[in-house]
Amino acid sequence: MRPELTNDQRPYLGLRIVEPHWQREEWLPNMVFYHDETAIRKIVSYFTSKGPDAFSEADYDIELTPEKLMRTASGRGKPRSITGSNVEKYRPTGYRFFFDGATQFSAYTPDFSFISLKARGVYNSWLDAARWLDGFIARQPVDYPQQLTARLHTPIPKISYKVGDVVAFTLSNDSGYGFCRLILDINRLRQTSWIQNPPGYTGGYHYLCRIIGSLMMAEVLKIQKTVPELSTEELASAGRYPPLLLSDYYILNGCLPIVAHQKVEVEQLHQLPQAFEPLYQNGPRGYHYQWGIASIIVPEDEMLSRENEKIMSEWTHHVRPLADINSESFFFHPERHFYLSAGQDEVEERDLRHSRYQHLRKTILAKKGLPATTSYDEFSKHFGFPTRQKIVNWQNSLPPSCGEWKWW
Repeated sequence: MRPELTNDQRPYLGLRIVEPHWQREEWLPNMVFYHDETAIRKIVSYFTSKGPDAFSEADYDIELTPEKLMRTASGRGKPRSITGSNVEKYRPTGYRFFFDGATQFSAYTPDFSFISLKARGVYNSWLDAARWLDGFIARQPVDYPQQLTARLHTPIPKISYKVGDVVAFTLSNDSGYGFCRLILDINRLRQTSWIQNPPGYTGGYHYLCRIIGSLMMAEVLKIQKTVPELSTEELASAGRYPPLLLSDYYILNGCLPIVAHQKVEVEQLHQLPQAFEPLYQNGPRGYHYQWGIASIIVPEDEMLSRENEKIMSEWTHHVRPLADINSESFFFHPERHFYLSAGQDEVEERDLRHSRYQHLRKTILAKKGLPATTSYDEFSKHFGFPTRQKIVNWQNSLPPSCGEWKWW
């Protein structure tokens, strides 16, 4: 039996219920149409290539002729036959359940929220997803369907941003708040010759290209338990914590409100814990860069706790992408060091701390006129990369509920 939502579940996902007078037809393979005498009201689509029990449900208002042809949205032009490509021309409001999570989409706003079911270790089948959904519904206030409907049908005003803007973010509903300043728009830099082949993710959902949005680097100015106020001195100071990577989507849809602006000087870019400056020349291939990622880990047996669920959902929505993993929840943070060469077809992932790549460190050190015996911490200090102690200090400054910081 193929999965399908119930009328009890639909309002909590922003979907209309199936009315008793609607007819149910499977006019196309793997597509179930709910319609009345005048219009298609709902379509359930099944995607066998996207994983077990993968499907989507979306609400439509596609007018039908008596011959069951689709009228154009503008009312002009000849009616179209019901085909998959013609249906795709309409923007619905709905929900997708794929192997990698659940995605909500709306025809009225640019709202695009991602709830990772796989990261919670529960989405192996629709029964697992339904169990998660029942728990999700049980935690919501009584008027949640009304709140969701209002949000999905309220257009969000256009928001513009620029490097130097300071945005506020929430670590989770009650574990911490902070401010960060946008210091690099990586997606724009990648259009220039300065960064010919920037680093990218292979396991997450954000990439350094126009998929979800422009990827931004932001320096964190302040984090604390209570709602913080940002003083003039703190606004002008350098970031005290490792930078964040975030998509401009969260700024454009209002999740990260812009609260101030402070011009970013070129000199500040060379003081980052990681930089895009060339470490040494590599012939015609271009520069090598230093990059990094680290992670905060939530053990599998703690994933479904209320507190960690808040962290996982809020941090994912407001701060950073969530990796595609099985037994642990990784929150990407730019700290693990990669060794990259611009112009390569594939980015090589090499941790310069590992003895296996000691010769690479020696080469870089030699090019900079430093002794080959320079320790990794000394190497990090020289190039502005974070030392172990800096990571420990940053970890100690976080609220206890943020999980364990793992130094790779």
